[in-house]
Amino acid sequence: MNVVVLSGSTVGSKTRTAMNQVMEKLDKHTADATLIDLADYTIQWSDGRHYLDYDGDTKYVTQTIMDADVFTYRYTGISGIHSRNIEKRF
Repeated sequence: MNVVVLSGSTVGSKTRTAMNQVMEKLDKHTADATLIDLADYTIQWSDGRHYLDYDGDTKYVTQTIMDADVFTYRYTGISGIHSRNIEKRF
């Protein structure tokens, strides 16, 4: 199974630290796991082209994600407005 773990923060290390822990767990169960840390790549802004029409880092990252059977990322932000609305409902 091809697993891709994405660290989407381009600054700081907390997301990378969390993704490293995910990779440690995955390494015990599968040999086919790839960590992509966006801080290590130069990604072009999307301009509507098909993802295969990009080159360089952008092509590598998008192709790796699209080839994955499993894709995981860490989302840590939720605005205060949305957070309050969610809290009111539960």
